Amino acid sequence: MTVASTRRQKPLQGKRSRIEITSMKSKTSTDGMFTSLRRRWKLFFLLFLLIGLLPFLILSFFAHPTYDDFCFSARARQESLSRFVLYQYNHTGGGHFSFILFGLNPLVFGSFFGYKLVVFSIIVLTFIAIHVLVNVIFHLTLPLLDRWIFSSIVTLLFFQQMPVITNCIYWITGALAYQLPNIISLLALSSAIYVARFDASKTRKGSLIILALLLTCISVGTNVANIFLFTLLVGVITAVSFKNNGEHKWLWFSMLAIALIGVLISVAAPGNAVRSANFPERQQFFRSLILSSAQVVRFMGKWLSNIAFILATLLYVPIAARLAARSHLFTNHFYVHPLVGLAFLLVILYMGFFPAYFAMGSLYQHRTVNVSYFWFLLCWFTNVQIAVSYLKKRGAVVIESLPNYFNYVAVPIIAIALLTTGNTGAAFYDLLSKDALYYNRELEARYRLIETECAGKQTPCILNPVAHKPATLFFLDISENANDERNLCFGQYFRLNEVRLEPEQK
Repeated sequence: MTVASTRRQKPLQGKRSRIEITSMKSKTSTDGMFTSLRRRWKLFFLLFLLIGLLPFLILSFFAHPTYDDFCFSARARQESLSRFVLYQYNHTGGGHFSFILFGLNPLVFGSFFGYKLVVFSIIVLTFIAIHVLVNVIFHLTLPLLDRWIFSSIVTLLFFQQMPVITNCIYWITGALAYQLPNIISLLALSSAIYVARFDASKTRKGSLIILALLLTCISVGTNVANIFLFTLLVGVITAVSFKNNGEHKWLWFSMLAIALIGVLISVAAPGNAVRSANFPERQQFFRSLILSSAQVVRFMGKWLSNIAFILATLLYVPIAARLAARSHLFTNHFYVHPLVGLAFLLVILYMGFFPAYFAMGSLYQHRTVNVSYFWFLLCWFTNVQIAVSYLKKRGAVVIESLPNYFNYVAVPIIAIALLTTGNTGAAFYDLLSKDALYYNRELEARYRLIETECAGKQTPCILNPVAHKPATLFFLDISENANDERNLCFGQYFRLNEVRLEPEQK
């Protein structure tokens, strides 16, 4: 994903660009990801991949708020946005842009349907961000249909294998703080890469530069894992650009400077110390390193052993070999040594675990692991490209093509695996079993009961526990203890004097 533009001779710049674009179009018209597959089979494959995203989109309309959703929304209703953000910065952490989103989320304005639309939008934007990046990198080297297929595979691999989908997608406090920053970071990188790779009018380039800088500013005002990974990635790109005297090195440097300022603002937040004070086993470096290493091995083994992941990687190797001869960017393996790419992959993995262990002494939740997997997935295929291009440039033997039958065997297996296992299988089950539907009905009935029976009364509001708990949607509920923080936030949001669950019958 690292990009650097080499110095061009000005008199030949336009001519060379036209020649390169023309030659690329002539190649991509006959060569792509699945050279032995007919177009109709590619279309069927793409259709199945998009079907795999459908249950996640449908489930978004059955999503409901919980815990921090109510906590943040109740507080935001009572204060101005600036006071709300300042309070969170001083008491909970340094994600200042995330706090702005928390203070403006639809629940603050009483819109539960708006909550569902946010979830829906996060899923759609995830695909769009990945597809935009794929288009920018492979625009001159892969046909349009192949780029759609590649984007769909990567997106579905992410949704299928993310460690905790409820925290990442269907709980908007987690979605706005963790997944939306991933999206914004990809769009920032895509904007800068477009400027660096393609000739465009001054107006378009100026707009994209402003967009890249603005999105960078937003991205580094979110969660710790995204801030450090994005900053490190931009730092690597900047270093490579200066080393190769890239034409747009100052754009990358500007993004890096903004990112570093964002890191300082986040690290300096008083809320970091306030939050860490609740965890006595914090800041034990070697303990954190050992526990993080164990988790890295665990999750890397899980991700790399996924059959769809393995087959997608095997399919990409010959593609990478062919792309290595398509442009300076691919021929020069993104101007990055494979060992640097491998080191960055390890950093990505550790960023999913080490900050949590070091700051709190325990992993507690897997939202940071979701961020780690998102970046790991994208950089994995980038590293395959780097390694193959590097070997090919040095005359080593690389796999230029696979047997024709391999595509016809691999493609159905990938489609079946992505649609029936992991989170995708769970999403289909939650829909087909009607667990999601009944869960939605139960909570809607609960809200009606609160409005008709509990609102404005001083007596405790006693609610029935949720009977249907779909794996993709259910995260947390209030408890039987009226003094539980979840209950207090819930009661504060609905303006209830006291609220608790009816004890479950054993």
